[in-house]
Amino acid sequence: MPLPVSGKPPKSLSFALSARGEEGCIAAVVEPLPVELRLKFIPHAILAVDDGSMDSTWAIPQELKAGNPDCEPVQKNGEHGFGRAISLGCNRVAGGAALATTAADGLARKAGGGIYSGAWWA
Repeated sequence: MPLPVSGKPPKSLSFALSARGEEGCIAAVVEPLPVELRLKFIPHAILAVDDGSMDSTWAIPQELKAGNPDCEPVQKNGEHGFGRAISLGCNRVAGGAALATTAADGLARKAGGGIYSGAWWA
């Protein structure tokens, strides 16, 4: 990931994860992120945005938050869609953060790519 124009690393790293019907894999995507980031001493937040799931997707990030204060479950009400869920997550990120976004199904990781699909400096 390139450094921002200032050349300084971000103060923190946030992940906005869009999740709809991901009860079978959201924990496997969310749980390793804070572990890896803590090992590298990177301040972070994991925003798991439920996008109108009809299964137990919404409950899982809430359970994960109990053991991981860096996980912030967010529930999208109203119109749904990947872009809307990601926008909601982006709006919750504190300033000075790098933001990585992906769907919470882990496809980017399974495809051999990184954990995120895109990154922006805020």
